[in-house]
Amino acid sequence: MYKIVSLLLLLFGKLSLCAKEVKPALLVYGSNIEAFTAAIQSARSNVPTLWIMGTHRLVEELTLRPLKITANQGLDGGIWMDLLMASALNDGVSDSLAQAVKKGVNPTLMLHAMERMMGKEKQLTVLRNERVASLERNKHDWAVVLENGKKYDVRAIVDASPDGELANEVVKSQVSLGTVTLRKASVLTPKEVRTTVAVGEYRDSCYTLLVKDILSQNFQELFFTKSLMPATDTESIPLRAHIGQAVGALVAYCAFFKTTADKVDVRKLQTELMGFGARLLPWKDVSVKDPNYAVIQNGYLATILEGKEGNQLFDRKDSVAVDSVKSIFNQLYSRSQLWFLDNTADYFTLKDLLSFVKFVSFRGNEVDEQVQKDWEKRLKFEGEYDLARTVTRYEFLVLVDKYANPCAKAVTVGGDIIR
Repeated sequence: MYKIVSLLLLLFGKLSLCAKEVKPALLVYGSNIEAFTAAIQSARSNVPTLWIMGTHRLVEELTLRPLKITANQGLDGGIWMDLLMASALNDGVSDSLAQAVKKGVNPTLMLHAMERMMGKEKQLTVLRNERVASLERNKHDWAVVLENGKKYDVRAIVDASPDGELANEVVKSQVSLGTVTLRKASVLTPKEVRTTVAVGEYRDSCYTLLVKDILSQNFQELFFTKSLMPATDTESIPLRAHIGQAVGALVAYCAFFKTTADKVDVRKLQTELMGFGARLLPWKDVSVKDPNYAVIQNGYLATILEGKEGNQLFDRKDSVAVDSVKSIFNQLYSRSQLWFLDNTADYFTLKDLLSFVKFVSFRGNEVDEQVQKDWEKRLKFEGEYDLARTVTRYEFLVLVDKYANPCAKAVTVGGDIIR
């Protein structure tokens, strides 16, 4: 959760679907899968959240009838993964189990799983069969009036309704939003990779949501999701769930830190999402159960290594050419240029890699001793510790993340590295 937590936030009341409400700082409007994941994420980010549903039934696309979803194999994550696991009464995470659940979605089990998940969120209040009657923008907040007469002042709003219904409650001529075309993971530039906040598959293509995409759908901290969705059919549900979680996290950032969307810290936002299991990685050959899964995600977001086969695979056992990483490391660390001048090998050996991470991170020979000690048990590497051996892409990313932490370097919304 976001780190700065005030005592007042901790004292807000408990969620219930029919019990005492918390005083909300954020409102989510809609009753679809993106509204569900946005509301759960904002509540998990410790933001008192009010979810207004225009219907009584939760997420009808998943709870009305049995479904078969074939999309997103190997790409499920975050709250969507939590929901799949909860419907199967499984406490862990599993790509194979997620795929099995999707092939036979049981609406009753899915509904009960959602209700259990909602019941655990103390910062979430849900009102069903309610609609927004009016919105008025104040200096820092939105004044919201429901059709039942209840009034709320919230810092930010997510309109997850399919048609962007809340735009009708503000002066239409004022709502000017940009056009969004989700980029396929196969054509992303390094700058775009660095600002990834969601990935997902639709019609056999992996699409990526960037921070700038969400920001383009913002009107004075009123965010719309309708233009972020490639479609609203059954096969789009996993991608829509991931997008909803990303929007929920960004809007929660605004509410939590009492700031505007243009002030968002990209790395903090990504860290928040990954802290709740979000998958920002399109490489299908990296399982969520991999012991270094989080580290590989960091390496991807730092654009240390490029993916293979249309950015769908990691290929963990391949080697790392020294020339292939010069450019990115010279952007990250000014000292790296000196190391590359003195080291002209074609491929990184373990000795080369340890020398490099020590050089850019100002560390000593204790790194060699620690890596040798942790090689199998903590780092989970295969084979023997051998300084002369060429390192794999997997070993490279893990050791670079552990000792040089490139993903800690801040980036702009446009993906430029701030050094």
